Amino acid sequence: MSRVITDAGKIPNHVVIIPDGNRRWARSHSLKPWQGHEAGAKNLEKLVCYALKKGIHFLSFWGSSLDNLKKRTLSERRALLDIYSRYF
Repeated sequence: MSRVITDAGKIPNHVVIIPDGNRRWARSHSLKPWQGHEAGAKNLEKLVCYALKKGIHFLSFWGSSLDNLKKRTLSERRALLDIYSRYF
């Protein structure tokens, strides 16, 4: 269930981030898929800093499901796990 904040100044306690489009972004920039994931991780780091400054107390991130990982090449899975270990 998602909720839209309509009252100015109200900050939610918990925000969930589900990244999508990192591979498409990489492809559109002639990059490898994991380079898109790396760029997404860097952007997520910025979002975390912003959330902390705004007083958001809980931030959840859905990286990927097991089913989603099974669809990736071995090199992309390794790159994703490396990114997860370095950033998260």
